[in-house]
Amino acid sequence: MDETVFYEDGGVLITNARAILGGVTYSLSGVTSVGMGRQRGNIAPGLAIAIAGVIVFACGGFGLLERGSWLSWVWGILGLGAIIAGIYIVATAKARYTVIVGSSSGEKAALMSTDQAHIAEIVGAMNRAIVGRG
Repeated sequence: MDETVFYEDGGVLITNARAILGGVTYSLSGVTSVGMGRQRGNIAPGLAIAIAGVIVFACGGFGLLERGSWLSWVWGILGLGAIIAGIYIVATAKARYTVIVGSSSGEKAALMSTDQAHIAEIVGAMNRAIVGRG
């Protein structure tokens, strides 16, 4: 039986017999399910920067650092800048999407990307290949 290619792009190849995802080959005869998973973006760095900014802003704005000096304003402005930067980092944290391959031994995240459409296309091709396998 000839292999029918359902998807091919870069390091990804999906045929009716196998799937090559990120350099790992999966036999489709052993694949019981395919799905897409989502991990939210890493917001920890942004939160840390924003919290540090709140502390610096509070200390500078209330005169706890350099009381009565123009440096108090500088600390306040630096803190405000850190708050804004932290919020920006949190807001722009990209989610990661994964191809989840299930077999009799469990599920495994086989491929990860921030491009949801790319992962959805791969999952769709794998599902078509499994159905086409018969």
